[in-house]
Amino acid sequence: MTLRRFATILFEYILVLLIIIEFNTPYMYFKFIATPVKYIPILLLGLLLTMRGTKINGLFLLLILGAFLPMMNVAEGHMKDFVRLYMLVFPILYLYLRCSAIEEGIESFRRILIKFSDIVVVLAAVSLFFFIFGSMLEQMPYTALIPNNWGGDKFIPTYYGIYFETQETSMTEGAETLVRNSGIFNEAPMHNMVLCIAMSIELFIRKRLSIIRTLILFAAIISTISTTGYIVLLIMSALKIYSIMGNRLKRLFILFSPIILFLLFLVFSAILENKKETGEGSYNSRSRDIERCIEVGMENPVIGLELFHKGEEEGAGVNDFGYSNSLFGVFAHGGLYTFSLYLGLLFIIPFLCYWKTKDRNFLFMQFCFFTLFTFTVSQYKYLTILFMAISLAYWDVYVLNKKSLNSNC
Repeated sequence: MTLRRFATILFEYILVLLIIIEFNTPYMYFKFIATPVKYIPILLLGLLLTMRGTKINGLFLLLILGAFLPMMNVAEGHMKDFVRLYMLVFPILYLYLRCSAIEEGIESFRRILIKFSDIVVVLAAVSLFFFIFGSMLEQMPYTALIPNNWGGDKFIPTYYGIYFETQETSMTEGAETLVRNSGIFNEAPMHNMVLCIAMSIELFIRKRLSIIRTLILFAAIISTISTTGYIVLLIMSALKIYSIMGNRLKRLFILFSPIILFLLFLVFSAILENKKETGEGSYNSRSRDIERCIEVGMENPVIGLELFHKGEEEGAGVNDFGYSNSLFGVFAHGGLYTFSLYLGLLFIIPFLCYWKTKDRNFLFMQFCFFTLFTFTVSQYKYLTILFMAISLAYWDVYVLNKKSLNSNC
């Protein structure tokens, strides 16, 4: 292994780890951790680009120029975040992925995604251990209490700083509460999103399906007690079954798809109705939040109210929006201008890529991410920027520049 190859592997693992930590973890409340997590990825991407001798292209410059219009509509105190996210990390990450794909082919996309899954599988296994023996069986005491202001100022239990107890829920009204597996994240839905992304990578991107990895991720997703997670898990299972079917079975699958969709609709409706009846805030609160985001977006249709608008918790009044979902929050915060960027890169372009390349696994993975993104607050996080950059680089290399897929992703 050459020194350059070793450095690339090391830097990419560190980059992916920092992207995960930046995704709404309690660590980000400590400035001495948050600052390096936010800025080291920029340094790493710069080093990776330097090692490749990358040349700037027109689309890279267009991304930076396109960011100047929404720059006029950034919430007070968030200008540095805007520049860091949209004018540094996004274009640089896109440029690195593009150059990697041109030099190494489709394997470059698979490589960084598999690194993400590698780390998440380890974190999932750790979370399951402490969830079972600590949170559920109470055979292990928590080791410390740390401050946390996600959803209000409080102290949360932690086990050695690698597992946190942040949320409880009840399966039915009046039932005993259960701790949700939040892993290293501020809440279970964030943990669920990361786990489901890793599961989609295992099912659609990794060449050989690992039963052990899949079971670990499956168990961790179930332990988050997330409605979104259960729905996405069903979607991923259906897509995986379809992808491994023979042509004859696929025709039968398509023939009976109306019945399958109806049955899935009944399952989803039952899950959502149960959420509504238990009195949990997530269902009703999410519905109200979506309605309010649409109202605000329609009042400010071009560039929105303001990017990085701080959505308050339920009951905060007229400013209470954008706290439970990303897609509609983007519309309210950034209007159609920013909304088009997210919708185009995370939903429309993957379908256009499939139309040109017939790479259904890339489409399935991105569709799963888009579903998770829509109902989880993640629009201003490196993780979302990573998948936007992957989509743009894939489209640039294999559609605009018409490079051939040298391996089936």
